[in-house]
Amino acid sequence: MVTLTERAAVKVRELAGQEPAGEAEVLRIAIQGGGCSGFQYGLGFDRGPQDGDNEIDMHGVKLVIDPVSAPYLQGAE
Repeated sequence: MVTLTERAAVKVRELAGQEPAGEAEVLRIAIQGGGCSGFQYGLGFDRGPQDGDNEIDMHGVKLVIDPVSAPYLQGAE
């Protein structure tokens, strides 16, 4: 569904390590409705997956993507 490069995974782990304990258990990737330019893409740390989330473990980073965003992120790197 989504590919996270090894280099990106290193950076994500580094940034997650700067967050308070328990606040950065997963990296959430989502799309949000935008204006005239189309979708906006969101990345942020979360405490864990929500019901229905797609869960991916790549290079030691846990990614979660909600089911609405998943089709739009297919093939993203």
